[in-house]
Amino acid sequence: MRVSLRVSFTEEKFNFLFYSLKDLISEIGGLGGAIAGFLGQFGVYIMMLFVVDLVMVIRRKYKQKKRMHNLVIIGKKLPFFKKIVLSRLFAIGMQIS
Repeated sequence: MRVSLRVSFTEEKFNFLFYSLKDLISEIGGLGGAIAGFLGQFGVYIMMLFVVDLVMVIRRKYKQKKRMHNLVIIGKKLPFFKKIVLSRLFAIGMQIS
């Protein structure tokens, strides 16, 4: 009796590719491309910082203008307000006594 065992083995080849930093930088367009990509990612944050700073400047100017407006407009009416407040305080004092 004859038995034929046909066994086939598969061979697998592995190819390892090693990349260096120089290879990665050349893939994205050289040193200029690497710097442009880096700045492009932070460009959004720089623009947001600019807008927040601009809002703070506008807010400061608004508060200063409001203060000046209050000094000019309410300053003229201050003696009248003082007279009303004193009369009301005097009326409350008379009611308590």
